[in-house]
Amino acid sequence: MPGVVQPAVRHLGALDAESMRRYIRHRGAARDTAKFANWEGYLSGLNLAFEPATEHTIVNNSADARPLQEQAEQLLATVTA
Repeated sequence: MPGVVQPAVRHLGALDAESMRRYIRHRGAARDTAKFANWEGYLSGLNLAFEPATEHTIVNNSADARPLQEQAEQLLATVTA
């Protein structure tokens, strides 16, 4: 509807440390060498539990999470409702 401002919808990707490590290793990028050289130090600089104070949806990309397709379908259903 013209003139109606819709609220912003924020989506947050979540990933646990072990899934992140597997993903980064699989990526094989040279820029990740320092991360693996001091993995615990790298992790200590991250806030894996971060959630914004605004309304948001979390898409969990961890290895033990629901399949991404299911999460995407649920997300689309809420955005288009």
